[in-house]
Amino acid sequence: MTSLNSFTKPQIHLLSADDLTAQRVSPISLWGDAQWRLENPTPGQSDHRATVNWNIKLPHGQSLLDPQWAGLLDSLRRFVWSLLTDPREGKSLKTTSMATISRMLAYLVNWMATQDFRAIHELDNHASWEYVEHVAITGSDKQYSTLHEGWVWQRLHILTLLYKQSGALRESGVSPMPEPPFDGRNPFDVAKRITNRQRDFIPPLPDAVALPIMTAAERLIGVPADDVIKLQDVYLAAYAQGGPGNHKGPGHSLPVRTDAARRAVRSFHFSMLAGESSPWHDAIDTQPRRGAGQVDFVAAIRSLIMDIRTACIIVLQSHVGLRINEVMGLKAGIDPDSGLPSCLQQRPSKTGLNTIFYLKSLAAKIHGRPVE
Repeated sequence: MTSLNSFTKPQIHLLSADDLTAQRVSPISLWGDAQWRLENPTPGQSDHRATVNWNIKLPHGQSLLDPQWAGLLDSLRRFVWSLLTDPREGKSLKTTSMATISRMLAYLVNWMATQDFRAIHELDNHASWEYVEHVAITGSDKQYSTLHEGWVWQRLHILTLLYKQSGALRESGVSPMPEPPFDGRNPFDVAKRITNRQRDFIPPLPDAVALPIMTAAERLIGVPADDVIKLQDVYLAAYAQGGPGNHKGPGHSLPVRTDAARRAVRSFHFSMLAGESSPWHDAIDTQPRRGAGQVDFVAAIRSLIMDIRTACIIVLQSHVGLRINEVMGLKAGIDPDSGLPSCLQQRPSKTGLNTIFYLKSLAAKIHGRPVE
C-alpha cells in the first residue's frame, strides 16, 4: 500500500493556498475535502483511524468549513500534514493516529470559537491556562466519577504539538504560537495536577442548601425587584424636587432635599405577594439615628438594591452558568422592540419551533472581546 512519503511532493503544506486546491492527500481525498481519508497501512486497524474530519461543528450552528473560519482551517490543515511529513520533534505520526488528532483538534477548535480565537498565533501562554481551566471544568462534567489523566493529557497535548511544529508552520506561511503553552511544562504533568486537584475541589452545594437559596433569589427578582426599583425612583424624584421654598431659599439645600426624600420613603408601601399575609418587606425606618448621620435611611435602600443585584447574579449563575466576569460585562438597557434586556438576542432554532436566547457580554478575563 502506498505510504505518504512516496508522494511526489510530500511536504505540500508549504504550497500556496491556490496550489493546494487540487493536491491529493490520498488516492481518494483532496486537500480541500471535508474529510481526509488517508491510507491505512496498519493491518487490523479500521479505516476510520486514518480519517481527519474537518467539518467540525462550532457554536451557533457554525462549522469550521464556513468561510469565516477559512484562515484557521488552512492553518490547521498545514499543521496536521506537517505532523505526518515534517515533524520537528520525534518521528512522523502514523496515519492511524489521525482519528485521535481529529478529536483533539475538534475539542480545541470548539473552545477557540467560544473565546473568539481565529488564529494559532493568538494562543499564547495565558490562553493555554484558560484552556486548562476549560478542560478541567468540562472533564469534571463527564459521565465518569473521576477525571482521567489520559483524557486530560490528550486535550492538552494538542497545544504542545502546535508549538513544537512552529518551525514547519512558519515555513508554510502560518504565524505560530508566540510562546510555549503551560509555562513550558509537560502537558502530562499539568494533567496530573488537574486530576489530583479534582480530589480537593470544593464539593457542590447540597440540594438542601442550594434549592432554598435559588428559590429565595427567584422570589426576589419578581415583584420585590419591581418594588425596589419604584422605591429608588420615589427617593430620587423627591430628592431632586426638594421642598417648598421660603425666605431662606428655594428649597434645594441638602437638608431640605434629604427631608423631602425621607418623607417620600416613609410613605412607600411594599407589595404583598400572592399567598402571603403581609408585605414582603417592612417599611423603611427613616428616623435619624444618633451618630448615624442625616441620611442613614439611604443605607437601607442601598442594601435592598444590592440584595436584588445579588439575587439576579445567583439566578444567572445557577441557571446559565455564567462566570462572574461575564456577568460584569453585561450592559444595562432595554431593547425597545422586544422589551427584553438589550444584552439578549432572540433567534429562531433551525426547525423554527423554538426561540433561542443569546446573552451578549465581554470575556474580560481573557481579552475583553464581545462574546455570546
